[in-house]
Amino acid sequence: MGLFSARRRWHLLAFAWVVLIILGYGGFVEQSRAADLGRGFLDNLYLTLQLAVLSYGDSGGDLNWRLEIARFAAPLMATGTLVQAASVVFRENFQRFRLGHFRGHTVVCGLGISGARLALALQSDGRKVVGVDPDPNGVELGALRAREVPVLVGDPKDPEVLRAVRIDRASSLVALCKSDSLNVAIAAAARGIPRTRRAVDLRCSVHLEDAELTQFLRGSGIGGHDVVRIEFFNMHERAARALVAEHVVLEKGTKPHLVVIGLGQLGRAIVLSAAQQWSEVGEGPLVATLVDREAPMRWQAMEMQHPGLVDAVDAVLLTFDVEAPTRAGLSQFTDRLEEIRPTVVAIMLDDESTALATGLYLHATIDDETVPVVVRTRGDEGLSDAVEDDQGNSRFPGLRLFPMLDRACSPALIDGGVREELARALYADHLARAAARGVEDPAWADLSDDEREAGRDAADGLIDALHENGFELLPLRHWGAAPVELTPEETDRMAERDHDRWRARRGLDGWRYSAVRDAREKVTPQLVPYTELRPEWVEYNITRIQAMPGILARAGLEVRRG
Repeated sequence: MGLFSARRRWHLLAFAWVVLIILGYGGFVEQSRAADLGRGFLDNLYLTLQLAVLSYGDSGGDLNWRLEIARFAAPLMATGTLVQAASVVFRENFQRFRLGHFRGHTVVCGLGISGARLALALQSDGRKVVGVDPDPNGVELGALRAREVPVLVGDPKDPEVLRAVRIDRASSLVALCKSDSLNVAIAAAARGIPRTRRAVDLRCSVHLEDAELTQFLRGSGIGGHDVVRIEFFNMHERAARALVAEHVVLEKGTKPHLVVIGLGQLGRAIVLSAAQQWSEVGEGPLVATLVDREAPMRWQAMEMQHPGLVDAVDAVLLTFDVEAPTRAGLSQFTDRLEEIRPTVVAIMLDDESTALATGLYLHATIDDETVPVVVRTRGDEGLSDAVEDDQGNSRFPGLRLFPMLDRACSPALIDGGVREELARALYADHLARAAARGVEDPAWADLSDDEREAGRDAADGLIDALHENGFELLPLRHWGAAPVELTPEETDRMAERDHDRWRARRGLDGWRYSAVRDAREKVTPQLVPYTELRPEWVEYNITRIQAMPGILARAGLEVRRG
């Protein structure tokens, strides 16, 4: 709770009024005794209450120090109370007035546990954030208001509500309501509101509960020239990527054995993410042991939705209930762990107590602190106190907690997405080529907002070029397969188009032609028609186009001829 939070202000006012009443009553009692007025309890109480309505009256007798303090403090207290009451009654009006000056902020629609965590994480990252929720009695609203996060109560798909939070000047919108249809409707409503002239493109991140549907729609928000970009995401998919990046080593020369207990949405997403990344290494299928009470059925469904799993994963399926394991099932599981030593164990059960108990059992069974046993939790608080000391170090080396909501509800959720991945990958490719020529350009994180947006436009331009040449973008199905090869004619057409787009963008950004490149002065020798480029720059553009299918494959997209 902040020092000047609404609740704290009410507490301070109540305490001050109690002190004022004590001073006033004591002052009137002392006055009555000194002047021998003979006033009783009710008379002194009545005179004290008159102070609250700024009426001292003719009480008779001299003023003592208590009454002097009370009669001057009473007007200040009354004014403070009125202001505090007005701030509650007219809170929404104050919020709307405050929001009128916002620009480049993030709007979070749906302030449940996930939405509230995201809003607070964005605020901690130094970003301006506004929350919208249809429930005036939402459990998390008080915590957000205590942290001074502007919150507007209303239907988030209502254009009037979106206008009130200045969606026309916002940079990002996140739809995190419980209903997928409501989240999509929010994005559609935001797309229908005209942008202000100086506003940047709006990035809409729309949450879908179904991870497979999210995967199918992956990439639908790139390309084109819309000022409102819609990308779909799934919390479990984002959390799975974070877990794989933190705890699973998938490098050449390694022999990973992934053990996943619990094939719910998060468990399935972990297997999928690890399998896709391992297929790029190209050293055979990923060895995995999958434990679930319905392991065969869930694995079969995964193979149907993602055919690449058939060749990408060598899976052993163990069917038993972790909460009530049989002797035979437990023996089969421990035999498997002894047969092939695991490199990571991910316990992705919904019940935290069961997950932690399973984690402690496997930690003792494996007895190797170099093998991470990762236990899913909702957040950093709660059961983490049982396994971590005051410094956050595990009391059981090798046992690691994975707070799913904290990992998924982070600024990376806003900064992610296929369009962002492509822009970063293309810029990384540019940096590598520039370094080979002895040119040192700033890292992506050091670019200005306009420069990063130019990188995103470059990704859109290349996707548009693929579409114009008859290619389709589909969710990646054939993992590890060689990406589609472009013909020389296709490559040359797309390279020329990409250069023309880059040249036009540079011109709008104030760059000029010069025989020598100088980024500070915004001059470059490349600001000429494609046919007049030097051979090495033509080759640069061609290799950039040829790398596109591979970059898209790493982002989970497949280029296919239409």
